Amino acid sequence: MLLTIGTPPRGVNRSLPTFYTLYNYLYCMMASTVLMQRPVLGGALFVSGQVADLATRMLLPGSDLKYLSKSKRAVLIALTLLCGLMTLGLLLVYPRSAKLEGMWLLFSLVMLTALRAVLLGYLHQSVLKRRMTGVQAGLRMAEGALLLVALAAVILFFSLPAQTAWYLLGGYVLTTLLEALNYRGKVLPAREEPAPGDSDTPENLDHVNAYKTFRKVLTLAVTALQVTMIMIYTYIGTTAGEMFISMAIAFVCTVSVSYLANWVARRKPGRDPGNVMLAGLFLWLWGLVSFGLHAGTGTDVWSYMALATCSAGTAATVTAFWRLDNSMREVVFFATGKRPRERLERTLQLSLEYAQLLGQMIALIGLSLIVFFGERPLAFESGVPLQPLLVLPAVALVFFAVLAALRFPLHKRHMDKLHAFLMLKENGETNVPLQKQLEDVIIKVRKRHYGIRVLMFFLRIFIYNKVIGKEKVKAPKGTSLVFVCNHGEVYGPIVTNLYIPFPLRPWVTSEMIVPEETTNYVYEGTFKRQKWIPAKLRYPAAKLVTPIINWAMEGVEGIPVFRNNPRELINTFRVTAAAMEAGDNILIFPENPHDSRSESNFYLREGVGEFFTGFTMVAPIYYKKTGKRCVFVPVYADKKKHTLTFGEVTAYDPENEPNAEKERICAYLREEMLRVANLPQEE
Repeated sequence: MLLTIGTPPRGVNRSLPTFYTLYNYLYCMMASTVLMQRPVLGGALFVSGQVADLATRMLLPGSDLKYLSKSKRAVLIALTLLCGLMTLGLLLVYPRSAKLEGMWLLFSLVMLTALRAVLLGYLHQSVLKRRMTGVQAGLRMAEGALLLVALAAVILFFSLPAQTAWYLLGGYVLTTLLEALNYRGKVLPAREEPAPGDSDTPENLDHVNAYKTFRKVLTLAVTALQVTMIMIYTYIGTTAGEMFISMAIAFVCTVSVSYLANWVARRKPGRDPGNVMLAGLFLWLWGLVSFGLHAGTGTDVWSYMALATCSAGTAATVTAFWRLDNSMREVVFFATGKRPRERLERTLQLSLEYAQLLGQMIALIGLSLIVFFGERPLAFESGVPLQPLLVLPAVALVFFAVLAALRFPLHKRHMDKLHAFLMLKENGETNVPLQKQLEDVIIKVRKRHYGIRVLMFFLRIFIYNKVIGKEKVKAPKGTSLVFVCNHGEVYGPIVTNLYIPFPLRPWVTSEMIVPEETTNYVYEGTFKRQKWIPAKLRYPAAKLVTPIINWAMEGVEGIPVFRNNPRELINTFRVTAAAMEAGDNILIFPENPHDSRSESNFYLREGVGEFFTGFTMVAPIYYKKTGKRCVFVPVYADKKKHTLTFGEVTAYDPENEPNAEKERICAYLREEMLRVANLPQEE
């Protein structure tokens, strides 16, 4: 039951499932409505056929079921038995108790619809293996489709009045065309022979946190997708009375969001697919909760809005999965030293098939409960009493998918670094600091700091700042930048982290990272001078914000600077050089907090204070390790004008005498900052 949402991005693995289609399901509901005035019965029979097909393939001898964990196998067997009992009840017990006539005709149409997907899929694989031309492939698929249409016509016209038969046959032909279009443009995946001793099984990758987390999110999302779409379409199709409107809404939202996300990804390659995945899951969850709250109110508008929201959310989520797929292949290559082979692809596909089957089983149980206890004649007109509680499984699955997505450690910068490292490895080169950084992110249990991103988003609303001169920020490819900015009390650190449009890691004084020292530092530097706060409350206020500051410094991956400890300060330079070697940009505030012009013996409120010159040591260390000339970028943060202005850059010159070069860099940066600030140059 695959619903195509558009061609996947070029180079993306096409074995990942997209959405499960609902046009076959809706047709079976329509047929059941026409024949018995019980739409859910036909949908439940169709889902039971899908469950039987998937369960049979997974439980047959010789399948890859052994690669599933024992708990998953136990759940699969238990649910298979339960769904088997539900199917028997739908086919034998319920028709007799409800005294339904013509059950064999509905069953025949449902089976023809379910078998059509199997037959067309087999024909599609056959034409691909034989390398047929487009015309030959089209004729072969058309022959199979016409055979099924002819069989449906015979059954319908010998059993029903002509008008009813034409109506149902027209729907069958339409869904057949949609089924055939689903295979357009698909290619046969390349097969690789496993290398000797190759044992790429899921257990061998359980230590790779990034891959394991991605697989968990994907599995939960695919399971939730089955339950979500089947239950929402069932409710809308039986209460709103306008299935075609529902299909149109879902189609427009799904396709438009999918293509929009792909278009944005092509136009703005810096967009993070992990953020897209999380946004899609939140939108999806919001739609489900809205649906559950308004189900049964009799207002079709809320049902349609919930459908649109869920469709858009699922489209964004699956599009992100497409985008993340190639990165996950590189994650596997990085962790194992081997390209993902067919066996590994198959184990991932097995997990997805398990998720699809689990979702359909949950949906089948819910549909069966509706049929046994809620569906009555003329339900299409009067509505099915679908309880909001039946949406809870989907809500729970999406909620847990959100929690898993929050623990996904990779962002776009990490993915770019991973790709660059693997390219170096392919060329026989290496980058030890970058490898260590990637191991910390990919292998170890590490989560992204989404909270700091949310905080920065809201701070941008209240702290407006205009960025000027970012086009001046230029450096040779692969060379890290060192941004040097004035402090302006706390204004500079805040607006630079909010508005500098380049990824960076800031230098942070150790007092802002060590909790035992943060309170006194913040009190002396900021709260003690805030006259609007009562004197008795200033220190408690500093103590109150200390955990937030420490959390924020961790979120921006600050590099601690121990100014009063020479041994620790040397370590600061080592960490900085390693970060630069790994491709990170650095943000430094070199002003002396005890500038002689400062009235409060702290950072100047305006202008540019005196510089500590030691920060320039990062340049010779970086040059010694990489042979690259560090590029310094002067930045001036103006609190009055609400501007962040970039000056002309300067690069480290290894030919100069070290002390003279240090003085030159400091003098140039300070003069350039004064120039862009329109402040007088100092003698």
